Amino acid sequence: MLKDKTLELTTGKEINNNKRELKIDLIKAFLVLGMIFSHSLDFFINRTYISNIVGNFLNLVSFPGFLFVFGYNSYNAYIKNEKRDINRKIVKKIIKLILCYYISGYIYIFLVNENYNYIDYIKILFFLKPAGYSEFLLTFALIYLLVLLCRKQLRIISEKDIYMIICIIISIVFILIEPIKKEIPFSYLFLKTNIMSFPLLPYFNIFIIGMYFAKNKPIFNSKVCIILYGMLCYYVIMSSEHLAIRYPVNIAYISGSYVFIYIYYYIFDFIENKFKNKKLLTKIAFIRKK
Repeated sequence: MLKDKTLELTTGKEINNNKRELKIDLIKAFLVLGMIFSHSLDFFINRTYISNIVGNFLNLVSFPGFLFVFGYNSYNAYIKNEKRDINRKIVKKIIKLILCYYISGYIYIFLVNENYNYIDYIKILFFLKPAGYSEFLLTFALIYLLVLLCRKQLRIISEKDIYMIICIIISIVFILIEPIKKEIPFSYLFLKTNIMSFPLLPYFNIFIIGMYFAKNKPIFNSKVCIILYGMLCYYVIMSSEHLAIRYPVNIAYISGSYVFIYIYYYIFDFIENKFKNKKLLTKIAFIRKK
């Protein structure tokens, strides 16, 4: 502690590698509220033209947004520095996510689907099939496992932007390939299949983008925003023809989310820097914990 304080005094820099970034917590809080509202539309609201547009938007941005935040926070918390042993902490997070997955998944198939076939319960228990409205929890648990096992490799990737770009390109290739049609155990966790899921490899580019933003803190670029808006237009066109699909995910669907992630980042960065009432922002950001 004394050493850190001395270094702070001599360099003029605050030593706090674990400091949370309020804008990222605000993004996550906003995404949590959006996801709750989206699921409420699915379960409790009679769909209209407007509710369909709102629901499609929230579905488009929710999982990619969470994955971006996940990549951002994982870089800061686990990847960028050699730290004390944090394996136990990551394992606890994996266990919590899996327990949440079981609780959410079983409640969904029992109360909503009214499925009483014990074979399906066993398949969900051993990850042979995903449970509805809970699939994303498995993907997050899988990413934590990846961070646990490959932290050193992810650090090497994060050290050079070209490595991250290569990983993004590889992930996009997995978006473009045709979905697996055969039933292969656990394949839905990693690759595109006809099962409703969020496979790791096609979505991994967004995790890497989150790492990139955490490392480089890029300033807003209007040209980049215009390009991403063009991708959104492509999504809208494909969606109007029912060709932008979520399951199995295609390039139109994922690329359509990029512009919202980009805008969210800079909107909440602006709010964090310009909004004077930090206590209120911190209270709003508290939602991301719950």
